[in-house]
Amino acid sequence: MTGAAPTRRSVRPTVAVALVAIAAVAIGSVVAADGGPFLGADATSSGSARPVRCRITPDASPSATIRLTHQEFGDPVAVTRGEAVAFSNQTNTTHTITQGTLGTPVPGACVDTTLRKSRDLIVSFGVQGEYAITCRRHPSMHTTVHVTEAASPSPAGAGSR
Repeated sequence: MTGAAPTRRSVRPTVAVALVAIAAVAIGSVVAADGGPFLGADATSSGSARPVRCRITPDASPSATIRLTHQEFGDPVAVTRGEAVAFSNQTNTTHTITQGTLGTPVPGACVDTTLRKSRDLIVSFGVQGEYAITCRRHPSMHTTVHVTEAASPSPAGAGSR
């Protein structure tokens, strides 16, 4: 047949899903090779490492606790860099612990996980700063974790006389 119109084929849904899965694995490999936020250190262009902003650390001893009650986070807390905060869900519903505001995570959120009813989640904070925490399911829920630098010890012999 000369001059016949080319046949147009549609992509099958299973092929499309497979292509998306392959792309996701490839992107995930790049992030993992780059150090990613949960691997202990973020790689920089110079090759040096910097501390992880925050990460889930189930075996850490928390220095502060934020209690979730009646669709509210507790009051903001302050911890020293390297310390952990326990998020204690004392409600009868599932919430998320998400770095962000109004139910939306910030780009590259260092924590964004589901916290089931009557469960605890311990998160360690490795970089000084303000961490806004929200719930994806309940955008009006919010609190802040203030992370400060450790106090420097006084030099020997320093002080007033």
